[in-house]
Amino acid sequence: MNQAAETIINNLYRKYQNYDEEKLKYSFDIRYTTFGTKGDTLKARKQVGADAFMRHINALLENFKKVQSITVIDYSGTNPKAVQMNSPVTIELMDVQIPKLLPSEPEPGKQGMDVLQGLAGLFHGTEYEGLGSLAPVAKLIENKYSLAQLSEKNGELSRGVSDWEKKYAVLESKYDSLNREHELLKGEADELEEELEEYRGKDRKSVNLMNMVGLAGASIAKTFLRQHPGILSGLIPADQLRGILNEEPQPEPQASNTSMSPEDQDRLDDATVIFEWLQGLEQPLFDTVTAIFATIRQNPGYADHIIQFLKGNPK
Repeated sequence: MNQAAETIINNLYRKYQNYDEEKLKYSFDIRYTTFGTKGDTLKARKQVGADAFMRHINALLENFKKVQSITVIDYSGTNPKAVQMNSPVTIELMDVQIPKLLPSEPEPGKQGMDVLQGLAGLFHGTEYEGLGSLAPVAKLIENKYSLAQLSEKNGELSRGVSDWEKKYAVLESKYDSLNREHELLKGEADELEEELEEYRGKDRKSVNLMNMVGLAGASIAKTFLRQHPGILSGLIPADQLRGILNEEPQPEPQASNTSMSPEDQDRLDDATVIFEWLQGLEQPLFDTVTAIFATIRQNPGYADHIIQFLKGNPK
């Protein structure tokens, strides 16, 4: 047995002693290879304790001329589902000169794989027992080549996972953006629904008001016009307006004036329609319309300008 193998065994023994002192849950498997058989053989499964470890190792060392290597694997417990804690530790019992072309660890890239593949091909199909002292070299090359293949495959899988993670992040960002837009549109829809209900309420109030005005008839119109006599000034002659709005009984007119002319009746009907429309206005618009009436009353010449402006043809 070489010095390196002895050092590894002593380090493992001290590690298990520390585990025992700290009462950690652990176990180990011990496997070994020989020159006369292909593959490895199980010596101990899910064993616990530093002393048990040394008993198994000593039993193998007694036949170290036949035993080529020993592999120790640590687990986090003793049950079948226990997780492997560390990378397997391999103890090479024979001093073998490893060819310089073989790297101590598989190097990434095609060149390192080509070297391992070429060396592994030298011994492909050859039984280990027929290799003599080269058997450990062949076994080591085969193991390292297999490990390099697994490492390369793991790299491919890792890159695939990374690509899927990037795609997932993009889709998640799009989902968040669409969700925010949905919430915004939902808020706007709620506001529009509230505004529509408000308009519907105003429309119902307007209909009710117009119905009320229709039922009240001209008496309500006259009452309003008495309170705001200036509104219809200029639309109806002053003497007729006074006759309509005067609360005192009026003397019977002359026979020639007992009936209102069709033109005057039309003017009065128009005034009543205007009044009914005014009754349905909200206060801000009502104030604006009365201000326009007041302006026309003070200066009738503005009427044409206002009409042209409303038609979109400002002079």
